[in-house]
Amino acid sequence: MAMTYDTFNALVKERDFQAAIDQLESQGSVLPIAENYHELVVHAYWEQKDLPFVVKIAPAGLAFCISRGQHTVDQALREQLLGIAKRIAYDLASFTWPGWNEPGIAPTDADVDVGRGAALLNLDLAIKLNRPANRIRDAHWLLGAHLLWAKDTASALAEFQQAIPPDLAADDPKRLLMEGYCFMAATFAGKPEAGAGWDKLIASLTSRNTPGDVFTLSQLKTAFAVLHPRLQTAEVSDQPAAPAPGE
Repeated sequence: MAMTYDTFNALVKERDFQAAIDQLESQGSVLPIAENYHELVVHAYWEQKDLPFVVKIAPAGLAFCISRGQHTVDQALREQLLGIAKRIAYDLASFTWPGWNEPGIAPTDADVDVGRGAALLNLDLAIKLNRPANRIRDAHWLLGAHLLWAKDTASALAEFQQAIPPDLAADDPKRLLMEGYCFMAATFAGKPEAGAGWDKLIASLTSRNTPGDVFTLSQLKTAFAVLHPRLQTAEVSDQPAAPAPGE
């Protein structure tokens, strides 16, 4: 039986965090335990708005999945465990990125550092597990988002460029979303031509009213509003950001 968020926290209160982890990892076979970790991460974020819990439980889940995956001789089981690790890494990186401006969520600098390491891991696993091209592009975008927050605009722009889907039409909202992040990074890097490109893209999205255009416009405007005060009040760098703890 999967351990719930409430049960886990009750064990932490009654004993300590490690005791709750030991109890979770003693329940059944490895795949259900790995899935339980991911379920706890998702539930804590979306249902409880408990980012501190996410930042603590997700690394434990990653350690479990990767350790068990690396030590099994069953190739299918290994790929399943590493696949769950990738999902946890993606969610940890996404949930700790301040650019969403998610109500009830306020990532600390330490949270974002953990998330940046998770973004790197997510990309690494996407490549190693031979995920479809769109998933690898998603991983590049997520890493770029964290690098942009870290003020490494040059590296962020390089990641965003790799996230542009080459097979989509020039006016497809999904393509425009990634191009928008490219213009955003270039704008914050001080590239003079980027501002005009950003303005043109925003105007194009504003003039249309499909669900995809509305979503893309909202995401870009939200991210820009969150990032602008941070990146305009301090010098950005074209040097790689310092490694996150554990990298």
